[in-house]
Amino acid sequence: MKVYNKTETVEELKTLNLEWDYKTNEIYKQFVFESFKNALDFINQVAEIVEDLNHHPKWTNLYNKVDVSLTTNDYKGVTEKDFELALKMEEVFSNSSDS
Repeated sequence: MKVYNKTETVEELKTLNLEWDYKTNEIYKQFVFESFKNALDFINQVAEIVEDLNHHPKWTNLYNKVDVSLTTNDYKGVTEKDFELALKMEEVFSNSSDS
């Protein structure tokens, strides 16, 4: 599996039109919702996708915010799996009532 370096990661984020940030060996985004319940609904919907992909994010929830960091731990960096999950998260977010 290809592990993307910083330059490649930033370029792939642009190519995929993902407004995520690169941090050391991971990509990051904060999703903001109207309420705590909406944030939890997002987490629950994404949890099903995560299980199907067997690719688990590092995420935290504080009231109406969900902070997500994606990396492929087995490869110690960003891989196609991270971009795939980021795209699916964006799809869930865009279909939520908050977008």
